[in-house]
Amino acid sequence: MCQVLEAFVLADRRVKVSTIAYEMFVSKGRPSVIRIVHYKLGMSKVSCRWVPRMLTPLQKQSRVEICRENLSLYEESTETLVV
Repeated sequence: MCQVLEAFVLADRRVKVSTIAYEMFVSKGRPSVIRIVHYKLGMSKVSCRWVPRMLTPLQKQSRVEICRENLSLYEESTETLVV
């Protein structure tokens, strides 16, 4: 059930809780859908989209590389301003 629900949410991250309950034939009580999405799937609603709370190792590595590039660009720009 959780895997099907996760695929449904990832297919359209802007889906509403009521739509999830209706489409997945989960009980009409919204807390059951919210409980599954939040606690079992580890997702939270951010700016009208469901996003995973934890980053994958690949996403973490990508963030590190981008931050290093930004830092080097910043250091280069401050060196040219000082001279």
